[in-house]
Amino acid sequence: MHNLPIIGEDLYGSGTPLPSFKGLYLAAIGLKFSHPISGVPLSLNLPLPKKFRAFSL
Repeated sequence: MHNLPIIGEDLYGSGTPLPSFKGLYLAAIGLKFSHPISGVPLSLNLPLPKKFRAFSL
């Protein structure tokens, strides 16, 4: 957990409007869970969307 605000989010963000950004900068790029029937662990991953690359840690 990095405790970073979501860019474009007003409540917990900086409160400063960012006119060059549209919408929230929030994406799920990974998901881990157990299969509901077999119990086998599953891991799904996606690449980071282009619009996030300037902000990656």
